[in-house]
Amino acid sequence: MQKMTEIMTETVGLKKAAREKGRWLTVLALFMAVSSAKAQNFWLSAGDLGFRFLYGKCVNEQGESGRNPRFLGECGEMNGADLSGEIIEENKLSGIHLEEARLSDANFHGGELLHASLRKAELRNTIFALGDVSRANFEEAKMRGASFYWTAMEGANLKGSDLRDADLRGASLQNIDWDKKTKFKNAVFDEDTWLPFDRSEAQKKGMIYAPAAGKTNGKDR
Repeated sequence: MQKMTEIMTETVGLKKAAREKGRWLTVLALFMAVSSAKAQNFWLSAGDLGFRFLYGKCVNEQGESGRNPRFLGECGEMNGADLSGEIIEENKLSGIHLEEARLSDANFHGGELLHASLRKAELRNTIFALGDVSRANFEEAKMRGASFYWTAMEGANLKGSDLRDADLRGASLQNIDWDKKTKFKNAVFDEDTWLPFDRSEAQKKGMIYAPAAGKTNGKDR
């Protein structure tokens, strides 16, 4: 009888321990899930220190220069972030740093990225259509298949960048910085594209002239 009592006591103890363990495992799982979500949103978490893009500089109300860490907005500092496939339309991102960031298939449609730095960023099939990336730094960026349809690109740094298969219809590339390493092959342009060279030079670079419907004799601008 005593033996039976000991066994029952031990069984009850084991069940209680199992329940406690189960509860702790559930709490741990929830904690890990929340932590994982926080880790995924780390680059999107608010880090707004009040710096804004003003007259070509990132300054706060006191006139001090600086940047906003992990902030997806003006003067943000998000080098190395992974925003692949994200929809970031019509945002004001002037002065943001996204160097070496993974941004392929992201959508910046209508966004302002004046003086932004996207040096060595992955921008395959990224959409910048109807936006403004004037004086942005795209040096050595991988932009194959990106869309700059009717995008202001004046003064942008495109040295060493890969613009193969990009959509440059209606884009303004006046006064851009480019070099012999800049790849334009199969990039599409039309009569509304402002190029830093004439149409014959564009075709030598392997670019494709695709006039809009009903327009076949557009002039170089």
